[in-house]
Amino acid sequence: MIEREKKMNKKITAVFLVMCVLASAVAGCKNADAAVETTEATASSAVESTAESEAAAASETEAEEPVETEATEATEATTEATTAQTTAPKVEPKEPKLELDGNKKTKITVKENSYYEGDRFVLYFQEGAKIKGDIAKTVERVMKEDEDVIGLSFDNYSHCTESTWRVDCFGGGGAFFGINEDMSKVNILIMKNPDNGTIEWAMPDCVYLFDTTFDRKYKDGGHDTLFHELAHALRLRNSVNLGDIFEEGVALYAQDRVSRKEKYADWSIIQYVDYGYYHSQYNDKPLKKDPEKCFIKDNTASRSAGQLQYQYGIRFVFFLFDTYGKDVIKNITEVANKYQFSGTDSEKVVEIIKEATSKDVFKKFKKWLPGGWKKFCKGYVRYVEKSVK
Repeated sequence: MIEREKKMNKKITAVFLVMCVLASAVAGCKNADAAVETTEATASSAVESTAESEAAAASETEAEEPVETEATEATEATTEATTAQTTAPKVEPKEPKLELDGNKKTKITVKENSYYEGDRFVLYFQEGAKIKGDIAKTVERVMKEDEDVIGLSFDNYSHCTESTWRVDCFGGGGAFFGINEDMSKVNILIMKNPDNGTIEWAMPDCVYLFDTTFDRKYKDGGHDTLFHELAHALRLRNSVNLGDIFEEGVALYAQDRVSRKEKYADWSIIQYVDYGYYHSQYNDKPLKKDPEKCFIKDNTASRSAGQLQYQYGIRFVFFLFDTYGKDVIKNITEVANKYQFSGTDSEKVVEIIKEATSKDVFKKFKKWLPGGWKKFCKGYVRYVEKSVK
């Protein structure tokens, strides 16, 4: 009887120690030192108390079974706690899976919020969206094309954090809980086009697109938005945001290169072009005078119709590829991962770009601009004009 009571007291002590350790961990890093001291003191007291109990018990009766140590008891308690956590019931999605036959001639009007899960992405369809049976094939193809153009992989999701799209985009109590919550796959939302000025967007954990974006012949265009927004998600899954100029430049570069791979005439880029009778509204005098100073200033400028970040970005990223080769975005991304910073810290972004390329990168950009940008504009105009003949 005494032996059973002794073992029970020890088990309670061990469980109490585990609870203390877990509570200290939850408290966070600020209380780490205090938590260690408290745990050590408690453990010391528990050992002394246990030693006294064992001595008293030994004088009354000889133990019939091997004495289990506190370490063993604590391990058992920890295992029980871990098992309880890992066996917690998984949230099952209430939305149905949608079957896709892969046929571009198949037209589907989604009757209720549904989803399709591919090897590297999940498509979430809003009720009422109109899609084709080959939409998953299109997404997979464009993802590979973006990866090839930019030199990064969607399989890297080290910089993904869960946003609130499940509630914000689907209203009510939210939707699609229990699906891809570790963000290892790309979440792609396919929404009805409201035709009210709402724009499509991308974050590291999800991409927000309209159903009409997948229609190459949609009257208002926009198929290139698929290339652009997926490129944003790709870049942002691989490192912290590097600021509006860099991120928009990368997405526009991918948009143009993938459009050509897809044999799609992307007329939206004409707004950045100066060639023949096409004239951009962008005042590039500050850029040509001092590219580095202009980068620091425009990177955090308010978004406007002038699209300063886009205008600077597309010129800069085309220059980077022309000058430093196909791995330049990968190299800049890898350097960025060495530091803790914000994309609004323009000076730090400049330092990172210099470290990954060369100290005189902005001087080279200034020298490249007149001839390099004219060469791009000429080639672009010839491509889109030829595509409509």
